[in-house]
Amino acid sequence: LRFQAGWTYRRIAEDMGLSLTSVYRICESPATPKKRTGRPFSLDTPTRQRLVTTATASAVNRRLSFTEIAKLCDIQASEKTLRKAFKMEGYGRRVARK
Repeated sequence: LRFQAGWTYRRIAEDMGLSLTSVYRICESPATPKKRTGRPFSLDTPTRQRLVTTATASAVNRRLSFTEIAKLCDIQASEKTLRKAFKMEGYGRRVARK
């Protein structure tokens, strides 16, 4: 509407029932989402899910370190990468309450 009809942000906001800042943000954002930038993560989703499945398979596996779990799955990655992979899948560790 802004460019085709020549409407102001205020007129669009009143006509559509939106706030002025919402209209401005919508008009200024690109029509298609931008491609994700940065280096891609080294472990893909199926691999991360396999790590979590192995970690939660038994009580013994839950007590293993992340690197030991990765060795069971034949995956070579640093401790930092493994921590990030588990976090991405929503797997967290904490001390049990008494």
